[in-house]
Amino acid sequence: MNEELIVLQLHYYLKGENNHSMDASIHNECERYFVQGILSLNKYVNGALSVEIYATEELGGIKNKYKVLVNGAIIGLGALASVAQLLSYFGVYFTNPNPNNPAETLTRIEVVEKIKSKMDSNEPFTEEEFDYIASNDKDLRKLKSEYFKTAIKDKTIESIEVNEIESNSDVPKPLGIINYCDFQKCVLPKEEDTDSNEIDTIIYIVAPVLVKGRGNSWRGICDGSPIDFKVTDKEFLDNVYNHIISFSNGTYIRCKMRITQKVNLQDNTVKISRDVFEVYEVNDDENMTLHKIPHKKKSKIDIQQPSLFDDIDFN
Repeated sequence: MNEELIVLQLHYYLKGENNHSMDASIHNECERYFVQGILSLNKYVNGALSVEIYATEELGGIKNKYKVLVNGAIIGLGALASVAQLLSYFGVYFTNPNPNNPAETLTRIEVVEKIKSKMDSNEPFTEEEFDYIASNDKDLRKLKSEYFKTAIKDKTIESIEVNEIESNSDVPKPLGIINYCDFQKCVLPKEEDTDSNEIDTIIYIVAPVLVKGRGNSWRGICDGSPIDFKVTDKEFLDNVYNHIISFSNGTYIRCKMRITQKVNLQDNTVKISRDVFEVYEVNDDENMTLHKIPHKKKSKIDIQQPSLFDDIDFN
């Protein structure tokens, strides 16, 4: 049976006197990322957490309350204090700007095991330990980043505070507060830059994929250089798989190819992918056209449609 473990409150302080409204789509998207952030901790507690949302208040800004429930039968009553502490530190972490020099990255398994070992031994967390764990939890880091990337769009927000509402007190216990000017510090830097362009080209086929289901990594030579590419032209592939088209030494295709280049901005590594999405012809070195590949074209205007002027004789 689920029981209340902790209540967290998000308080949006808004600019201007008596301002109690913000953009609804931004508010709802922020709320979604915050709840997902809480539920992302489920991997450490075997799915024992659930969240209920209180009605929104409009006194001194906008306040949302989140009641976090825990299934004690799943994690054991002895671990409840540790789980509550984990959630409390989550509130603290959520409003802290990202560190300039994040901790050494652990694997997902290492992070999960580190927290679970704390739960099993009922040892209390330190704030430093949770900071270290949170900086290695890619799910939590991304959700926090998406939250503030969304919140920064609403310039009426002055600051956001996370509070804990204790059961024996109506006074919120502040866990953390962040001003609008620091929202960008919670957004992860762009990790990847993508550029894509389409070209008409000729590819000499070196290693085709002749059987459906055997992968889609073709090899060929384009502009004198060996390349790997995939083919997504359905009409062409149907001809290949049905043995209508065959390949021999000197066979090449005239085609449209999409080249996508992804640059990892962290280590400047470059990944290039190539997609042949339309094949016009299959030829050989003797300039003989072996096959023309017909493609269904989407007609914008049906040329057979009668004209309004068909019955008028202009002579």
